[in-house]
Amino acid sequence: MNTVRIQKEKAVSDLCDIAKQSHSMVAVHYRGMDVTSMTALRAAARKQNIYIKVIKNTLARRALAESQYAGTADKIVGPIVLAFSMETPNAAAQLIKDFSKKHEQLAVQVIGVDDAVYSASALGRIADLPTKEQAIALLLGALESPIRNLACTLQETYATLVRVVDQVAKKRQSQ
Repeated sequence: MNTVRIQKEKAVSDLCDIAKQSHSMVAVHYRGMDVTSMTALRAAARKQNIYIKVIKNTLARRALAESQYAGTADKIVGPIVLAFSMETPNAAAQLIKDFSKKHEQLAVQVIGVDDAVYSASALGRIADLPTKEQAIALLLGALESPIRNLACTLQETYATLVRVVDQVAKKRQSQ
């Protein structure tokens, strides 16, 4: 078998494995970015456990067709960078959103979260999703608030009653 074909099959297989392990994927046009910007993007991605891959579109489509991102495969055109979130579903979207503020060359093409496919306009909404820990904290805060308000209300009712009784007692003593 041809060594180039073996290398391409390995690249497809590796990318497919990464895609299956990831929570979300963002495909981004990178045309016009210089090497230092791309290196900075890769370094930022490594810090956040985001897998970044520049790969030919044909190979990317084959790899994505075998993963949960099959719906994104036909939307990939032009020079792209694939960013896969390995820990939290919104990590790649946050990275691309933050990085594209400084580098206008980055243009989101398609976003995949599990089996769902989103357009580039959904980048902000996906990037702003809370992490698991933040979502749990919000839920606990929402659950705690009514109970705390009830406890304060009940306590205030008794405190008001005690103050009224105390005032009545002071008034009777002064008479």
